[in-house]
Amino acid sequence: MGYRPGKSRLGWLPGSSAAMALVLLAGCAPPPPPVLDISGAVPAPSSYALATEDSDGAAPWRDLVMHRLGERGFAQGEEGPYLVQIGLADRPSKVGIAPRDDAAADKLRRRRRNVTTLSLAIMSRSTGQPVYKASASIGRSKPLNDELIGQLLDLILPPPATPEASGR
Repeated sequence: MGYRPGKSRLGWLPGSSAAMALVLLAGCAPPPPPVLDISGAVPAPSSYALATEDSDGAAPWRDLVMHRLGERGFAQGEEGPYLVQIGLADRPSKVGIAPRDDAAADKLRRRRRNVTTLSLAIMSRSTGQPVYKASASIGRSKPLNDELIGQLLDLILPPPATPEASGR
């Protein structure tokens, strides 16, 4: 069967229907997977001091990370062998020029996707070198919330294994 004008190469779909099917399938595609960057291994539990930035203040997401460190046996204290640095960044997934028309600009803002990155570094106080560094980035179109931060945290600092989960 050869190609005939007005028909798709699939034979049973008109050309415009095939293009429309591809557009619909692309709209149903799942979001891209998170991007992970991990180096080193989580050290044995000990005490740590938290490196803070004044601009972050008492960020609620920081409490989630510190709670996870506590679950893994780490304790916050001024003197300890580790210094922990935590960061959360949020940026647009694409950068472009917005139209001058306010209605068109609002439409673009509503469709905008952001990329959120949670990063953690555990550094040795004695050497100043990182012992464990991890970051996870994920694209999102919904507002940032504790559930999303929890998902990123599970990627960079998994909860400790429980005896039931390890089969013991």
